[in-house]
Amino acid sequence: MSPADIRVEKGHAEPEEVAAITALLLARAAARPAEIAPTHGGG
Repeated sequence: MSPADIRVEKGHAEPEEVAAITALLLARAAARPAEIAPTHGGG
């Protein structure tokens, strides 16, 4: 992940705050049920 992947619109986020929100987003993405995940191949 590069610094440009997340942008703070207002104020200033400390590295710890960016790490916390990144961990939250990654955990939510990993918790998605498999049937919601897009499939490849269509066949």
